[in-house]
Amino acid sequence: MRLQTRFFVLSLGLSLIVLAVVALQTSRGVGHRIDAHAEADLHRLVEVARFAVLRAPVTDDAFADELAEAMNVRVSVIDTDGALLGDSWLDEEALSKAENHGRRPEVVAAFRDGMGTDKRSSSTVGQPFTYVARRVDRPGKKPIVVRCALPSNEVQLESDAVTRLVFVTALVAIGLAVALSASAASSIARVVRSLTVTANRMASGDLSVRSGLRGTDELSELGRALDKLATELSAAMEGLRAETDLLSGLLEGMQEGVLVTDRDGNLQLFNRAIREMLLIGSDAIGRPISQAVDKAELRPLFDDARKKGSSVAELDLPGIKPRRVLVHASKLLGTRGGEVAVFFDVTEVRRLESLRRDFVANVSHELRTPVTAVRSAAETLRGAVESDPTSALRFIDMIERNAARLQACIDDLLFLSRIEAKQYNFNQEPVEASTVAAPVIALFRERAAARNVRLMNEANAMHPRVWCDPRALEQILTNLIENAIKYCPDSTVSVRSRIVDGRTRLEVADTGPGISAKQLPRIFERFYRVDPGRSRDQGGTGLGLAIVKHLVEALGGQISVESELGRGTTFLIDLPPVPAVLPSAAASVRPADVDASPAS
Repeated sequence: MRLQTRFFVLSLGLSLIVLAVVALQTSRGVGHRIDAHAEADLHRLVEVARFAVLRAPVTDDAFADELAEAMNVRVSVIDTDGALLGDSWLDEEALSKAENHGRRPEVVAAFRDGMGTDKRSSSTVGQPFTYVARRVDRPGKKPIVVRCALPSNEVQLESDAVTRLVFVTALVAIGLAVALSASAASSIARVVRSLTVTANRMASGDLSVRSGLRGTDELSELGRALDKLATELSAAMEGLRAETDLLSGLLEGMQEGVLVTDRDGNLQLFNRAIREMLLIGSDAIGRPISQAVDKAELRPLFDDARKKGSSVAELDLPGIKPRRVLVHASKLLGTRGGEVAVFFDVTEVRRLESLRRDFVANVSHELRTPVTAVRSAAETLRGAVESDPTSALRFIDMIERNAARLQACIDDLLFLSRIEAKQYNFNQEPVEASTVAAPVIALFRERAAARNVRLMNEANAMHPRVWCDPRALEQILTNLIENAIKYCPDSTVSVRSRIVDGRTRLEVADTGPGISAKQLPRIFERFYRVDPGRSRDQGGTGLGLAIVKHLVEALGGQISVESELGRGTTFLIDLPPVPAVLPSAAASVRPADVDASPAS
């Protein structure tokens, strides 16, 4: 049953009960009051009748009729013998036949006490009456009794009229109560429905809704309490949302992977970095970590963190992009428990450490050979200076050659370190590739002819110019052409240019033996040699291509290589185009910046 119906039924029931009790009690009270008033009136009338009897010369039937007409009640006159001297309701014939009234209770009481009353049905006229009798003591005469009577049906009629009036009034009151109850129930139900709608909208997340109640009753106070609750909850939600957004932004912006589990080992939270590292799907929330992550080493790591408070391990993550990660797992404090693990991608760090180790090993290897040769030659030279002058000169040549090799290696290393430290301010300007390539090719004509290498300058002067430092570009072309001549005898080495996406690309290509696909990713590493034995025989330091790569990148360009065994190698150089608005003043460059290192 709805609240409105229940309230209406309850109000109506209470109204009906109250009105019924009131009507019943009123009806009874009115009846008694009317009876009492009728009896009191009869007492007053009988006193009037007594005075009339005292003044009347004759107290016969005519006297009774006149007195009854004046007082509008039944009047009877009874002598001491009980005989009826007169009665306003009886004619003379009936009066003569009337029975003796001496034994009537009210008459007996009147002769005895002076006043008597009774309620009964009259045996004379056959109707119920209320009787009041009064003894009248007449001077010099026998006392008589004058009696006034009022028909009970008249009193009942009046009582019934009043009762009907009471019940009609009660019915009207019930109707008004019904209307008021229905109106009050409807009003309360409307307010309750409004509060219910408001509460439901708040529960569904709409905290901007308000009840709008402004009264002073309890429902209005409830509405204001809901409004206050919504305001405070909205502020709390905004703060929580801001904290959540901040936390989410921090987690998503972190390069380190973060993974959180509950006390049962189920995934609760992880960020973008960990999704990429462990290839976790968005449906992994709530699943055990052993099912969500295909990495058996993680489970013991989390177990150790739960038991010891923290745990550290370094793991290899295979896949499309293999990684090596350092994982720090810690136990979460608080009642919820669980563990949090932070994954640090140390792939690049380990790669750099490996490069450093390789670099140290390569430098040691590169320097050991000339140093050993110099020491051996010096020791041999000590004993051969006087005994064998010809051999002494040969050993001196060996010392000079290896010393020059050491010098070249050191110069190249210093040159690379200066480029990496950004200690050079290149004087970049619009440059035509063919203009720079021509003197470089001319420089190597004689050496190329000695190794049966054909040099060709195919750079097109009509192609757009590039934005670079001419000396740096000359160094780049020098290193690439020298390498091609060293390692590609009996071939053709060409310097070309072509348009790619509206920009000029420089190419240094040879028709030599080529480089295998396995070695291509490493050819720009320091001291890396495709054929170590042959390279050292040619006197190279192993740093030429590394210098080329760093120079191109320092100029804002990119370099790549294409090669196939037996079909030659092509180095592709993309330098930035000439800017639309040229700088007002170019940065100065020291000549030694670019020329500090010989061709390697």
